[in-house]
Amino acid sequence: MKHKEIKEFLQDWNSKHPDKKSSYSALCKAKIKYEQFGEDILLSKKGFKEDEYRVKPEYYEYYKNLYMKPKAPSAIDCWMQTLNYAKQKDKIKTANFPCEKTFDRLLKKILRRRNQKSKTILRKSYSKEIIQT
Repeated sequence: MKHKEIKEFLQDWNSKHPDKKSSYSALCKAKIKYEQFGEDILLSKKGFKEDEYRVKPEYYEYYKNLYMKPKAPSAIDCWMQTLNYAKQKDKIKTANFPCEKTFDRLLKKILRRRNQKSKTILRKSYSKEIIQT
């Protein structure tokens, strides 16, 4: 399909399925993932609460150690390396592995918490200094 045909298809799809809208960029990303990982990547993981869909602490640490390096690869590259590590270690399928955004959100969430805690500690120590003077 050419660009114009894809746009027309998406416009038709979105009008027929307002609860499942998509975009050209989302379709392109899905195509790339499909070419890299096959059919497993197209299965939706939304709504799953089972342990296998959550980020195991071991995988999070592996991802974090890759991502937090001074000249770290991109988030998607770190995720792919983590996925390969999980496949080798635990024979995990791509469809059962959390997506790259899940890892990124978890990392940012934990970093925000640490940042807030350090700010709180600094405020407390600063307020103690003011009281003592």
